[in-house]
Amino acid sequence: NLESKIDPKNDPEEIQRIVQAINRLGATLKEKIEREKKIENDLRHSERLASLGRLVAGVAHEVRNPLATIRLRVQMCRRETDNSRVKESCSVALEEIERLNGMVNRLLSFSRPVQLHRESTDLRNLVKERMECFRERASKCRVSLIASLPQDEKTSAIDKGHMAQVFDNIIQNAIEAMTDAGGTLSVNVTSQEAAGNGKVVGIEFRDTGKGMSPEVVSRIFDPFFTTKPSGTGLGLSICHELVTAHGGDIEVESEEGRGTSVRVSVPSAHG
Repeated sequence: NLESKIDPKNDPEEIQRIVQAINRLGATLKEKIEREKKIENDLRHSERLASLGRLVAGVAHEVRNPLATIRLRVQMCRRETDNSRVKESCSVALEEIERLNGMVNRLLSFSRPVQLHRESTDLRNLVKERMECFRERASKCRVSLIASLPQDEKTSAIDKGHMAQVFDNIIQNAIEAMTDAGGTLSVNVTSQEAAGNGKVVGIEFRDTGKGMSPEVVSRIFDPFFTTKPSGTGLGLSICHELVTAHGGDIEVESEEGRGTSVRVSVPSAHG
């Protein structure tokens, strides 16, 4: 049992040194096994994504062409009719077509390799900017947005647009998890030593929403897995791909009835 440690306090000094070495070995083995499990899980996840990506790209391309034809025909019908009810129906149909087209575009972007255009970015400013974009919506949902930002810069070489997409998805999910009774979303930006070499900037989003079960958390990054009636199940999966492409990591901790914490870590520009 690598969780347990031998207590050598009543043994001779030489035995104590041996026992301490055994305890250190046990801790090292435990850490190594956990790291290998994570690598194995990440590999499985990547293999699933690659297979799904190929399938999704094929389906999306097959859907896009007929969708364009349908849109053109509905637009022509709306222009040529004088019936107000037909015009209204055509407008509704076009709105739904645009919604489907948006979904097709998301599927295609999911299937393509991530292309990054990196620039040195102060993550404090990016977090502040994205939270301001959601402030009005959060207020309507009785959600308080609180940012704990350090005085010094927390810079990283990132694709600002893609990272903004990650933050937006996390903030939106947090607000939706608290819409029944309101709550608080706290965002904290810190830097720390990475497990390997160098430093990482960590951005933690912690909400007071309804939380999730361990079973849901274990599948949260799986493509097309969702607990929302109208969700596509691609949001967090795409976030995972974007953060991984930056050489970073994204982790979720949650407990039913006690909220959710999402932590994004990306390499610091200051090593």
